[in-house]
Amino acid sequence: MHKKYALKWLIKPNQDAFSCLRGYWFVHLLLQIHFATAHFMMIIFPLAVD
Repeated sequence: MHKKYALKWLIKPNQDAFSCLRGYWFVHLLLQIHFATAHFMMIIFPLAVD
């Protein structure tokens, strides 16, 4: 019983850190897509208007 609890205690903080990291990567990915789209629009839009 005690061993099981200790194992849970070992895994739990790692899970929290993992979800935090995943959240960071998600935001990073969104920003990458956003900037890539903005850059793409800056190039394509003047050509389309012209």
